[in-house]
Amino acid sequence: MSIPNESHSAPSALAVPPQDAASPHGIERLGAARLATERTLPLDPVLGALLGSEGLVRGQAVACRGPAARSLAIAASASAVVLGSWIAVLGVDDLGVEAVADAGLPLERLVRVRPGSDGVRAWADLCLAALDGFELLLTSPPGRVPTPLATAIRRRLRSRAGCLLVIGDPRGLEVDVELSSATPSWQGIGTGTGRLADRNIEVQASGRRVHRGGVASVSLPGSDGRLHAPEVVSSSPIRAAV
Repeated sequence: MSIPNESHSAPSALAVPPQDAASPHGIERLGAARLATERTLPLDPVLGALLGSEGLVRGQAVACRGPAARSLAIAASASAVVLGSWIAVLGVDDLGVEAVADAGLPLERLVRVRPGSDGVRAWADLCLAALDGFELLLTSPPGRVPTPLATAIRRRLRSRAGCLLVIGDPRGLEVDVELSSATPSWQGIGTGTGRLADRNIEVQASGRRVHRGGVASVSLPGSDGRLHAPEVVSSSPIRAAV
């Protein structure tokens, strides 16, 4: 079992997915007209139950926060990628590819992008480019995003009908949904002996676009690296760690 926080090398320029006739969506550049008939992208039923939605709604941004932010972001995107979507990972250099694979996300449909050290403006330009070519974008802003750049990203997200997953503080980006994690605990360790089996966390879904929010206890990652079904424990808010 792996936790998605290891460092790995990444390409320095944005790549557009190649043609692949096997993909149910095709891998050509995505336009709003072609996506208009598909309102949502597939989502793990565990998270779907928390959000009160059958999928990730296109054109929306989701912030994943707390100690399991990276795991939540990968779990939220895995089902869509399994069924043919491509995902760009922008500026998240400590996301471990081994953990991503353990979580069930096909690495052959993941493109990693390193924005360099040119600041928020260069990062925003890459976000806009990625939203033109990928249905899913996973990122973490390198700094506070000025309102004009945040507005441009928001407009592109809606026009291209993609989904934006933000790890940690959105830093000025407008988000529709928050998945907050808290109170992590590990199973499998005794008094100085044993082996880590799974991590239990509480996850809260909130936001103006959440139809039915709540709090659930889940295993993320479980012993196989994946998300496991929750037991609803409360409807009270969780204070997320940032």
